[in-house]
Amino acid sequence: MLAETVLAGLLMASGAAAACTKGPHPGVVIQQCSKPGMLALAYDDGPYIYTSELVDILDAAGAKATFFWTGTLYGCIYGQAAAVKKAYASGHQIASHTW
Repeated sequence: MLAETVLAGLLMASGAAAACTKGPHPGVVIQQCSKPGMLALAYDDGPYIYTSELVDILDAAGAKATFFWTGTLYGCIYGQAAAVKKAYASGHQIASHTW
């Protein structure tokens, strides 16, 4: 609940809720926001047990994020395959943090 409240506040404050669109094509490197006043949400070190719920919260708000995932930090990434596929299918950017 707290995460939803904080995220909603950030999105409203930035005006990002109305301006979010589908994420970039795979392999595209984003170095800066394409619109002034926008913010970039990034999550490190997942996937974790809360990843699927976080994707739902972001999707409900119309927001996109970049997920920097590791291969083995919280167990093997293959154990979180459904959450990884869900984030990608929802248009979030997926990046490697390290294995």
